[in-house]
Amino acid sequence: MKGKRLVLLLSVMLAAFLAGGLTLYAHADGTAASAAQAEQSKHIEKTLTHTIRDAGCAFNLSLPKLRAINAVGIGGFSGTYGAQLKSESLERKIYDAMVTYYVRSQKSGSVDVALSFSFSGTGDYEKSDEYLEAQEEIEYAVESAFGAFLYDYPEVFWAGDLSYAENFFADVTFGEKETFSGSFTGVTISLMEVYSGASKAQNVFTAAIRDAKSEIEKARVDATQYQTLKAIHDYVCAKITYPYDYNLETTVPVYHSPAGVFLQGGVAVCEGYAKSFMILCREFDIPAILVVGDAGGSHMWNYVQLQGSWYAVDTTWDDTGGPAPATTYFMIGSETSVPGGTFGSTRVLNTCFSASGKGKNFNYPILNGTAYRKENSHVHSWCIASETKPTCTKSGEIKYKCSICGEVTSNIVAALGHSYHDKNYVYNNDATVFSDGTMSLVCDNGCGEKKTTVPAPGTKIPATIKLNVTSLVLKRGQSTTALKVSGLAQGDSILKWESLNPKIVKVSQSGKITAKQKIGTAKIRITLKSGLKRKVKVTVQANDVLTSKISGVTKSITLKKGKTKKLAPVITPITSVQKLIYKSSNTKVATVSTAGMIKAKKKGKTTITMKSGRKTIKCVVTVK
Repeated sequence: MKGKRLVLLLSVMLAAFLAGGLTLYAHADGTAASAAQAEQSKHIEKTLTHTIRDAGCAFNLSLPKLRAINAVGIGGFSGTYGAQLKSESLERKIYDAMVTYYVRSQKSGSVDVALSFSFSGTGDYEKSDEYLEAQEEIEYAVESAFGAFLYDYPEVFWAGDLSYAENFFADVTFGEKETFSGSFTGVTISLMEVYSGASKAQNVFTAAIRDAKSEIEKARVDATQYQTLKAIHDYVCAKITYPYDYNLETTVPVYHSPAGVFLQGGVAVCEGYAKSFMILCREFDIPAILVVGDAGGSHMWNYVQLQGSWYAVDTTWDDTGGPAPATTYFMIGSETSVPGGTFGSTRVLNTCFSASGKGKNFNYPILNGTAYRKENSHVHSWCIASETKPTCTKSGEIKYKCSICGEVTSNIVAALGHSYHDKNYVYNNDATVFSDGTMSLVCDNGCGEKKTTVPAPGTKIPATIKLNVTSLVLKRGQSTTALKVSGLAQGDSILKWESLNPKIVKVSQSGKITAKQKIGTAKIRITLKSGLKRKVKVTVQANDVLTSKISGVTKSITLKKGKTKKLAPVITPITSVQKLIYKSSNTKVATVSTAGMIKAKKKGKTTITMKSGRKTIKCVVTVK
């Protein structure tokens, strides 16, 4: 199998499209449309072809990680990875079509899958959200189906890269605004050979598997599943030679395929080991799956089910190169001690089988805690004991405990990696009263990482303003800054203050209002940069401005001993020259400062009186 890094190569297949890709509408009688009509409308048909490289991505262990690690869940395994694809989804339809054609019929070539993603709008259709999102949905479906197929059916040994073609049409009309409508009508899947002529060797490959099965049957101690697994394990270790000197850039593609084991002299890397082991397990009706992840480098191994529990087998690492293989990694559990720690602590599971991270995340079965013991007499019933969820940049861990025997197992879950498939946009709160803001595409996993920032039409903020009063009263010559402006929209500010009757009152550009000597009324106008305006009525009188009302204080409050609370009474009018005086009726229970700060001293009740001129208001304070 090749190295599986996902590469999207966009190419146009139709010769007509290469030359412009356009055909004109024809009249019902078959005659060509006029030149004028041709300039007004076009019918475009295209086939866009992409190439996906093999999605397993397990390489030489000495190499660094070459793919994004992406995992969302462990457990809930339902027999195959394909079974985890949602029923009736496009990815499931593609997967089922591939299984029917390539596995059951053992054919090579192309598979057609019908679909219907319609799009319409104005402007350039190739830049429209619907068109681009339809392409992304198809890409996600193909990657998910391809990954599940390769992991479920390694016996399709000849499969290398995958080519898929999106078939669609678009009708474009030109006028004052360019409009379009179109639809993706189908996708064609084509498996490419891992090496030239590989697909023609299917019969030879099948015969080699049959011969291997016969050898294993003769070598096993007895016909139990355990002894059969041991014989398969030893056969794979003895049959395969690991090419330790191979170079990733020049390696023979067949090294990553079971073809390297059964057809090409038995040379393979970890993928060849794991896939050959799985194929042979399937010959004996023993459930086995491929597992990919990190083991100090990208790696592939197997899980095997026996007596209802799952165990790990790593034939690559048990291959000593000598006549007798090791059993360090044969039928072990997550808590089994291996070089470097426990098996679970030394392996990180990858559940996204596409290097780009755009495909589906698949679940693995829960690995047993301990190694297989023949005396195991029950199927573990696993419950989650604790869970540290992975983040986009950090791995997590799930610990399970059997509710029957108390055995504990765990799995390290790979870091999620950033994902933007769900198209989650958040507004950046940068809209102003003068212009629209922006929105950013953020990671689906909720980490807040932003990928791209685009304009957010229609987010321009309306102008707003709040004033603490709508009218003022001043004595001749009195000044005040009590008029407060607030609630301005983002980006807005006060452009100017002005008096509409400067003979009565004047105002500075800082908002200081001063009554002149003439009695009467005037209006102060506040103008914002956005153009919004508000007016405040100012009355100038000969006498002092006296308090007419005190408000803004509750009738009673309760405090714990030692606690404080500030009273905030409101005097009307706000320009009153009469000061506010506070008084406590029992200072042993609670005191009050000249600024209205109450301090509870001991259990009891006291009344706080607030007075301004002839107006008073009271608040009963209970101390507990």
